[in-house]
Amino acid sequence: GAEGGSSSATALGRGFGTDLAAFARRYRGPLDEFGTPLQGAFLVTPRHGEVVAGPVAVFDAATAAAFSSASSPLGAADLASRLSRGMVFARAETGEVTAFLVSEVRKGRALLVDP
Repeated sequence: GAEGGSSSATALGRGFGTDLAAFARRYRGPLDEFGTPLQGAFLVTPRHGEVVAGPVAVFDAATAAAFSSASSPLGAADLASRLSRGMVFARAETGEVTAFLVSEVRKGRALLVDP
C-alpha cells in the first residue's frame, strides 16, 4: 500500500475507491464551496496511477516556507490550477466526486463524475 494508510497500490484498483470514500466519511475539517475536504489529498503518479501518499495536505511552497498553524492547505481547484497537466479528484461528504482537469480549470470549469 501507499504511505499514510492507503491500502491500494494504484488509483485504478478497487482499494483506492474504498480508501477515498473512507477518508471523505471520516473527514471533519473545513470544506470548500463544493463541499469537498480542503485538508486531504491522495498523491498519484500521472503515468501509472501509483498512489504514493494519502491522505495528505498540500500547501503552497510560499506558505510552507512560512508555515504556521494558521496556514491553509490548497483545495482541489487551487491545486489543479497549479499543475501543468493532469487532474485532481475531490469527494464531497455527500458522495459526489468532482474531477478538476487542469485544462478545464483554466476555463473555470470542473466535471461532476456521475457513476
